[in-house]
Amino acid sequence: MGQVIDNVYGQALFDAALDLGSLEEVYEDLKSLTELLESERKFKVLLETPRIPTREKIALIDDIIGKSYSQIIVNFIKVLTEKRRVSYIFDIFDAFKQIYVDYHQIILANVVSAEKLSTEQIAKLEAKLSNLSGKKVKVKNIIDESLIGGIRVEADGRIIDGSISSKLHDMKDSLKELVLNTNRSI
Repeated sequence: MGQVIDNVYGQALFDAALDLGSLEEVYEDLKSLTELLESERKFKVLLETPRIPTREKIALIDDIIGKSYSQIIVNFIKVLTEKRRVSYIFDIFDAFKQIYVDYHQIILANVVSAEKLSTEQIAKLEAKLSNLSGKKVKVKNIIDESLIGGIRVEADGRIIDGSISSKLHDMKDSLKELVLNTNRSI
């Protein structure tokens, strides 16, 4: 049931934003609102709490996000609150984002690296990946110190692993195979 809710509400928000010509604004607002809700979990919990009357929750929405976000986003959060769907908010945002990237033919790529990539490195990587795929690529940098160095790109169901830890793992497997083959021939 949850995935149906996510997709229905995500599609409804997308359609409304497209109809109003505010698709980019809504997309940027959603990214910002997601960060706010992740850092201020208490706000989401307040909106989910059944003991607080809906009218008080609506007033909270106006006070906390009313002036910082587009009216379509504020109204959308109010609808989710009134329909008691706030618990699905992150999944709804993910559904919206997927519809958005499909509409714009964008590939979202997770680039895992041992250290944070610079803005310049990300721009070069996006250009290179866009050139390879023929689509616009947006990179999200994820830090994983266990990679030691290099990067691993996860995009469009594929993985390109150029990390040092992967290369070391491959070398280890090759050495094991070499030792096993040597032992068999003795």
